[in-house]
Amino acid sequence: MRPSPRQRCIARAALLAGLVLTVAHATPAEADDQDPQAVAVTILGIHATNEAEPHSAPALAAVAEQLKRYKFNSFRLVVRQTRSVALGKAWELPMRGGYCRRVRPTGTEEQRVKMEVAWVQYVKDEDGRRKERVRERMVLYLGKGKYLLTAVKMKGGALVAAVAAE
Repeated sequence: MRPSPRQRCIARAALLAGLVLTVAHATPAEADDQDPQAVAVTILGIHATNEAEPHSAPALAAVAEQLKRYKFNSFRLVVRQTRSVALGKAWELPMRGGYCRRVRPTGTEEQRVKMEVAWVQYVKDEDGRRKERVRERMVLYLGKGKYLLTAVKMKGGALVAAVAAE
């Protein structure tokens, strides 16, 4: 029996989560040494909910203050990955519910990185084929080392993505 698209997305996310330990150790300096036209991008996937006992994963310390603006009391790390992304190339990190965070750096300045950031959801069309839906897209200048947080609502909470670049 063939796995459903949801099961495949979950399997991919689990595989990526397993690879996080090896990829997350890359430093921005290493990325720059490999390709001067590349930017080290870090994406955190966070599941936000309201629970009887509030919880915030220690790995989210870098974005803890920004998470306070959301109307949730518990934040769990779903995925964290850092990758060197060449200027003009896109990188997509799968999360939950068929959602992915897509980033495409397009330029750098001394203290900022220009990039396109999008929420993408993969859904089935009428024929049962996987179809991409861009739920939110923005082009912005992001201060180096600063996180941009945005969220999409999900049943029982929200999926928050934090994006930073060096």
